[in-house]
Amino acid sequence: MGVSASSRPAVRAEPRPTTFASPYQPLGADCASALYSISMSLPPLLSLHRYFVAAARMQHHFESNLVPFEEPHGTVQDPNREALELFAGPRGNFMYYWYGSLYVVVEGFHASKLHDPRLTTLLRSPNIDRLRDCWMVAFHFQPDYFSRELLEATKEPDFVRWVRELMTAFRTHFERQLVS
Repeated sequence: MGVSASSRPAVRAEPRPTTFASPYQPLGADCASALYSISMSLPPLLSLHRYFVAAARMQHHFESNLVPFEEPHGTVQDPNREALELFAGPRGNFMYYWYGSLYVVVEGFHASKLHDPRLTTLLRSPNIDRLRDCWMVAFHFQPDYFSRELLEATKEPDFVRWVRELMTAFRTHFERQLVS
């Protein structure tokens, strides 16, 4: 007879360093030489900053792709084509990944119990729910191609301004905290 999982004594595993394969060396017989070990401990603020950098990079890509669809000379913009561009084109992809990534930073800020008066004020906005909707739709499968939540978030008159203010406040927070 075997021992049930519930009657086994708990075994405390020692933390192991994280290892990952180098993208610059092929894995082969000498696989061990291509592995790196990260055994240093870094503060949660630095980890949160990594997520902020990803959000900032998505913002940069979004702003670099603000060129509208090219229409043949003299034709009127097709609203269906604009909606498709918003959901499937580079502008929409980068915008929603920016918003979704920013929401991860908000989650990490709360989970890390960090304090910043400007961020606290901004995070009390009802726009936080719209940002969460963007995160949900961008990073979780949706059976409907066109999401009402994404369209509603982008139609709010102050949402984009608020997102930009939030980015600036996080940037200021990280600059202040990581330099000191």
